[in-house]
Amino acid sequence: GGRDIYMIITSIKNRYDPSSNTSISGAYRDLCVCVEVGWTIDETSQGCTFVQVKDWDRTAGLRKHICEIQVLLEEMQGIKKMLHKEYVN
Repeated sequence: GGRDIYMIITSIKNRYDPSSNTSISGAYRDLCVCVEVGWTIDETSQGCTFVQVKDWDRTAGLRKHICEIQVLLEEMQGIKKMLHKEYVN
């Protein structure tokens, strides 16, 4: 059977790659996958319905968004929180 595809990968950053320069990020490493999704909103119920990629061109009222999925080791989460606090302050 066929597969239903609801997202397109738009970019991948692999900071686990040994050639990745982590000197400016405190040795932080992760894998970031950006995906584009499309959906419609029912004006009456305000419900959201995801639309298959193959139907994007012919779907009235289609809305799209790019989402970032981050894959990281638990140990990296602690480093990330510390680095983000320094960045925000």
